Amino acid sequence: MSPAHPRHPGDHGPGAHHPDSRRRPQEEPPRCLVLSRDAVRRVDRVAVDRYGIPSIVLMENAAIGLRERSLTMMLGLGTERVVILAGPGNNGGDGLALARHLHNAGAEPLVLLAADPERLAARGGDAATNLAIVQKMRIEMERLDRSAGAELLERSAAEPVLVVDALLGTGLRDAATGVVRDAILHVNRVRAPRMGVLAVDVPSGLDCDTGESAGGGPAVIADATVTFVAAQAWHAAAGGPAAGPGMSPSRRSVCRVNWSKSSETTCRTPGPGPGPRRAAAAVRVPRRRRTAEGRIGAGRMSCRTPDSGVRVGQ
Repeated sequence: MSPAHPRHPGDHGPGAHHPDSRRRPQEEPPRCLVLSRDAVRRVDRVAVDRYGIPSIVLMENAAIGLRERSLTMMLGLGTERVVILAGPGNNGGDGLALARHLHNAGAEPLVLLAADPERLAARGGDAATNLAIVQKMRIEMERLDRSAGAELLERSAAEPVLVVDALLGTGLRDAATGVVRDAILHVNRVRAPRMGVLAVDVPSGLDCDTGESAGGGPAVIADATVTFVAAQAWHAAAGGPAAGPGMSPSRRSVCRVNWSKSSETTCRTPGPGPGPRRAAAAVRVPRRRRTAEGRIGAGRMSCRTPDSGVRVGQ
């Protein structure tokens, strides 16, 4: 009998498979798309002009994403009460649309409008449309002025409440002024243990391209921010998960936005047929964690949440 041949490390004998042969290819780390305010606007225009998606649909999709995060935070706070600070622009329009969705979900929204409702209605546009809907639904709404702002917020914070910051959006370059500036200061001052703050797109008062307070003015200290289209430059300026002046470092949410690499990405949706369906008008469908939904929104949408859930459209 011939002596057995010594095996080399990793030699599993005839017919054996080396562990490497069974190893699945290592997945490349996901990419994070970061856009400036001007690039975000261009993506919006592509969605509207090239694909024919009405701008109010983009606002509606944004509000749906906000509703999900709002309800999650309200559940954690143990409350059905939500105060929505709505500014005069499209950021405020997102907040007005959110008020409708939360009302329909059984919550108790109070809209504090930092604008003249008559002027907002006369100007027209998507925000005016959502204002009219809120008025017809008789959702509680009050005009936010410089004298009543602090009192309204203090009264609201007496019990657990979620405050939604929909005052200013990504277009801000200079310091906030007037009633909006006062509202930002009031939110930061009237912080209570059972009061959560959710910012829409960017904490009001923050320059989304620099991550600094716009014009040296005040910026809302938010517990979480729902960002639309893509990660913005202020996320990178703040060092990724780290917070800039508009977000409390001790109370921040982790931002990790993952995008597929192919422009032909497909989104798996329920329904008949053996294969995946393509998501209409999607340049790239985001891999949204937590909800595992591919939403076009304003071209793309992402929600700042901790890593969880499954990938979509692989």
